[in-house]
Amino acid sequence: MKNMHQAIYELLKDKKRGYLLDAACGKGELGGALEKAGHQVFYMDKYDNPHSVQRFVNADLNDYSSAFIQGPFAFLKQVDNCYHNIVNRFLMLRNIITS
Repeated sequence: MKNMHQAIYELLKDKKRGYLLDAACGKGELGGALEKAGHQVFYMDKYDNPHSVQRFVNADLNDYSSAFIQGPFAFLKQVDNCYHNIVNRFLMLRNIITS
């Protein structure tokens, strides 16, 4: 796992189990580790597809629609996509929180 992913895993592994949105999940490594720790993970990515997961949607965070993802989520992991061009982070987060 990447250093940032390891830090997030350490932060969340012992938290009360919840529904987690792994936005820009990549290959799903962090989400997979958190599932093993007991969390229910929903994977979302525009470019990658972690084939070994049950709950995955191929979507662009700039085109977020609550039709793709059903919350509510206890946790949102959005680390790697901070490097990508998300046009309106506040709109995206509002849509995720209110779905």
